[in-house]
Amino acid sequence: MKYPPLSRALTALLASLSLQLSIPAAEKHLSREDAISMALRQNPDLGVAALEIQAARARLHWAGQLPNPELQITASDDFPGEASGERSLEIGFTQRFPAVSALRSTRELRRQQLAIAKFEFASRARQTAFKADQTWIELAIASRSVGLHKDLLELGLGVATFLEKRETLGEASRIDVAQARLKNRLLTQQIADAQSRTRAAASRLRQLAGLPIDTLPTTEPATNPPPDSPIRSLDLQEILARRDDYQALLLGLPASVTRLALARARSREEISLSVFYEADRSIDEPEGAGTNHFAGLGISIPLPLRRNNGEEIATAEIGMARARGRQEALAYAIEGEVNAALETRLAAHRLALESSGELLSDARELLEETTRAHQSGLVSLLQVQQAQEQLLEIETGALRLLEAYLMADARVRLVTASYPVDLAPSQSSSPRPSQP
Repeated sequence: MKYPPLSRALTALLASLSLQLSIPAAEKHLSREDAISMALRQNPDLGVAALEIQAARARLHWAGQLPNPELQITASDDFPGEASGERSLEIGFTQRFPAVSALRSTRELRRQQLAIAKFEFASRARQTAFKADQTWIELAIASRSVGLHKDLLELGLGVATFLEKRETLGEASRIDVAQARLKNRLLTQQIADAQSRTRAAASRLRQLAGLPIDTLPTTEPATNPPPDSPIRSLDLQEILARRDDYQALLLGLPASVTRLALARARSREEISLSVFYEADRSIDEPEGAGTNHFAGLGISIPLPLRRNNGEEIATAEIGMARARGRQEALAYAIEGEVNAALETRLAAHRLALESSGELLSDARELLEETTRAHQSGLVSLLQVQQAQEQLLEIETGALRLLEAYLMADARVRLVTASYPVDLAPSQSSSPRPSQP
């Protein structure tokens, strides 16, 4: 069995890796906060969602206006009868007037709905920021995984080179060389898999950030967690003041009260006021034909014999009770979410810190010592491969724990509403509080 020289093997490995990723026309390096802020500014779905605020603002602008007046024209002639030339013409204008409270309640309801629309947009933007944060973490972890496997591949190629030289001197077996090369091929496949995950995460991040299709977002590899433990508790009232969904629900109760007042006002029918002019040409004996003119004012007041709009009133009353119950339930749920997220982040931080500390350092040192001992003939190739696999397992575990910590940190930012979300996209406002 013959094997190609190391240079040919290395060339094949590098060619295989270079084919795994086609670089678009331009790269865009994004930090974690850059990815979040860009998604909040440029995400196409958020641009569409912002139209709901404009629609609510338009409804407020046109709310509380009187209905258009009615023009009434009535003409009559006696040509079907005696055809004596008698005729009449009546012109009238009628304006209907809803109850004053109905107009006022309509405008107030539209104002409250505009505020709710802004909070609903902020809630959607917060979810978009969370998705961008998660995707950035996935991309950073995948990038670090690529670098980790490439470092191990470089070590593996060094072992293979050493064995090839020893084989030419008859001091190493072909089986050892074959095992070293198979190990390197396995690492090459793992690099290709990590690159595939990198491309997928980069594509999702590009869509979330609203970048051009020919742009490749890149990140620095994820770094180890900070040495200091994250905080374990936060003020619930401050969180509720930032939570857009809770604030929207708070506005839901006064909106329900206004909706009930509007429904009751609409139960009273509109008053109509009419102004009319009438010209009447008739035959009056013995004077003959003559024209008389009339002008008048009429008012129509409905009698409250029956209660109208009962269904809308009952629905509004139920909506008030529902708003009170949902407000209490959401506050309780938010408190549970925050406590769970903080505890999860604290546990994930401790595990990630431990996995990236002394254990990982010992595994790397062991691999280096084993490699030098193998080159001196003190240990076998199997022991070198075992040290490589052990380091890879520890590195991969540490990477998973780091990803778990970063995802838990993103979850804390979501439930505490700590992303820099503005209430209205068209208006500049101060950003939300920084990350807890």
